[in-house]
Amino acid sequence: MLAKRLAFTLVELLVVIAIIGILVALLLPAVQSARASARRIGCLNNVKQLSLAMHNHASAHNAFPFGARTKGLSSGLSNPPHMKGGNCPVAGLNWVDDMTWVAPTMPYIEESNYHDLIHFDLHWGDISNTRARHARMDLFACPEDTGLRDLLSPDAPGWIEDPCFGSTRGNYVVNWGNTNYGQTARGRTPFLGAPFTFEKGVPFGKIEDGTSSTLMVSECIMSIGFGFGSGHQGLIMMSKGGQTFSGKITPNFSTDLVTRGCPEPHELNGIPDCTLLANGWSQVFAQIYAARSKHVGGVNASHCDGSARFYSESIDAFVWEALSSSKGGETIGDTDR
Repeated sequence: MLAKRLAFTLVELLVVIAIIGILVALLLPAVQSARASARRIGCLNNVKQLSLAMHNHASAHNAFPFGARTKGLSSGLSNPPHMKGGNCPVAGLNWVDDMTWVAPTMPYIEESNYHDLIHFDLHWGDISNTRARHARMDLFACPEDTGLRDLLSPDAPGWIEDPCFGSTRGNYVVNWGNTNYGQTARGRTPFLGAPFTFEKGVPFGKIEDGTSSTLMVSECIMSIGFGFGSGHQGLIMMSKGGQTFSGKITPNFSTDLVTRGCPEPHELNGIPDCTLLANGWSQVFAQIYAARSKHVGGVNASHCDGSARFYSESIDAFVWEALSSSKGGETIGDTDR
């Protein structure tokens, strides 16, 4: 009588291993795709939450938040009342680095504790506002940008700890219109309005193209440099331009046009390139930042009516620019999006 065989032969074992390998190879892309889709949906939910906060602010104050509290030295404005001087080098100036839309939005995203720390009668760079500027708010982190999540951790190093210029970064920016940071004509392209601007909030009635046809909030990729000249992408809490995006360039465009410094190559964090404008300090209002994300193929963005969706980076340039203007009068059909 033959003895019973209690083990696999080498050939059978190799066949089983091969089958398992094939199954893993087939399933892994599907698992990765599902996880990426979940992260994109999580990011879209953040965009919707910020959009709701803008609406709640408008309900309470009859306008969206200001995009930047002051315009800067070249605007020719006198120092407004909240500029009392201070104990940081530029804290007494009508300076471009004052607070952004993030500060007045805090109460509407359940961050009243941070909002209560803000001394609105002082410049944002004043040392009295350091704790508020260092606020780490999970809502501002896209799940796909792991670099930002690391910097939001309690032991994050570097620029966050600077008492005058340190500031938390984030992945969400507001629509600054169809031209540049100065909201002026660029070449032959006139500025055609935006839902966010300097020094004042824009009411719903000024969105002449209609709230469903005007972009409000989108994404950005933050640079991960710690130095003063390491780029302002993602520096959404100080008005250096990186708290905005322009519809003049399409989502995930090949470069941003910036002043005062580009990130080093290892600090770009997935941003394709950065173009430094000549005479950077005098060119601050010529800056153009693109809507960007680490999602494959496009960005999440919301409209002034609160709706939100994913936009392809291959969207027609005219359509994206038209969606960014609030007074352009363009006709855009659903098929153009």
